[in-house]
Amino acid sequence: MFGPLITGLSSTAAMVSGMIMVGGTAGIYLNGNALSLSAFLSCCFTAAYIFIGKRMRAIAEIGPVTSLGDIIALRYKGNRVIKGFACAVIFIGCFAYLITQIAAGASLFSFLFGWPSLLTSGVIFGVVILYVMIGGESAGILSQAFQGALIVIVGIILCAVFFGRFGGFSGVMEAVAANPTITGSNGVTANFSPRLLNAFGTDTLGAKANTWILFSFVGVACQPATLTRMYAIKEPRDLPYAGLVAAIAQGIACFAATILGFSVMYLVAAGEINPLAVADEAVWHLADYLGSVMNILIVASVMAAIISSASMYLSISASMLSKDILSCFRIHFKDQKQIRAYRIAIGVLGIIGIIVASTNSEMVITLGFLGWGTLMTVTLPVFVIGMVWKRATQKGMMFAAVSAFILNIIALALNQRGFVWPAGLPWYMYVICFTTAGSILVSFLTYDEKKDCLDKKLEAVIDL
Repeated sequence: MFGPLITGLSSTAAMVSGMIMVGGTAGIYLNGNALSLSAFLSCCFTAAYIFIGKRMRAIAEIGPVTSLGDIIALRYKGNRVIKGFACAVIFIGCFAYLITQIAAGASLFSFLFGWPSLLTSGVIFGVVILYVMIGGESAGILSQAFQGALIVIVGIILCAVFFGRFGGFSGVMEAVAANPTITGSNGVTANFSPRLLNAFGTDTLGAKANTWILFSFVGVACQPATLTRMYAIKEPRDLPYAGLVAAIAQGIACFAATILGFSVMYLVAAGEINPLAVADEAVWHLADYLGSVMNILIVASVMAAIISSASMYLSISASMLSKDILSCFRIHFKDQKQIRAYRIAIGVLGIIGIIVASTNSEMVITLGFLGWGTLMTVTLPVFVIGMVWKRATQKGMMFAAVSAFILNIIALALNQRGFVWPAGLPWYMYVICFTTAGSILVSFLTYDEKKDCLDKKLEAVIDL
């Protein structure tokens, strides 16, 4: 159990991740302004703590809680179908997010030394695997709090550099207007357009309306980085302060990631650096350009974001595999055997993650959204709706969990075959809508006063 400052900063560090600091910088350089996304993300923490924070913390008083699977069991009276399929989807999403962090970290040493991805990933994340195995989730939260503070401090410094040295957003607009197309000495050509500088960049209307708003605003409350920190706070009365700390820190971090992307855009348009052959290396090119002191600060803050997220998602993935999923098959370990199984899972998943990340060619931000979206397909109905709606039935959530598992696999297979989804939306948006709407509809149709009536303690939790 931890205080609001540590909880809030660790939430920020785990949420910011390599997806935002590395993938987000590359995405802004390629696709333009995501400032609207950053604005939503900062207030999402406060909204998440207001809507379900008290309930997530209070349910931990009903019974022992060491994982998200325990929360599901307490809310749905130990239903093993809901717990099993929901934990399987959470495992897939967390593992995809883990791969994102490994890929983001590997891009640094590949840029600096030209090392192959497998060697780079092994060096960096071998250390992460060891300290998560030894220290567990408690060590992860404490280290993430320190890393969150570092991210915030460096983010403030980056803001000063952006506005003081590069002229801020007006400087970027002037540079892009003067050089909309530029070819560097490396033979790479960059094309900039006015659309890059509007509120949403080059996204389609569908993506603007759904992905940036529903996906970000609601999505924060659905992420394990948020959910697990809600029941880790020591005093329930400190929840509002934890939400405030997380919101401020996340706002600074997201704005810093935004200006990182614009800084790279400015430098390329102004002819200060060559157009990028590999967009995921954008943040490292900027760090290299700004000199040794800023290089150290930027690399430290970005690696802090990457490692904090990697440790958390590795820990959650291992917990899901070694405890929650096995318990659905009535396989239980006690005390030291459970710790041993957890550590073995960490080692195995860490090694598999390193290998998969080293052979994957997707952009970091693409992998990150894959993990984020997969998690939302099941956590939105099971946790968010289930925590605010008394009439959410076991059958409704069984439908959500099972359909999320099946549809995620089908959609991923279709995606690999090049299927083009309507309205320019990614596949997980359709799965999220289907599982969420389905859980509500089935709950309405199957509600049974005797079977689905909550006990007094659980009812008191949802009434908060």
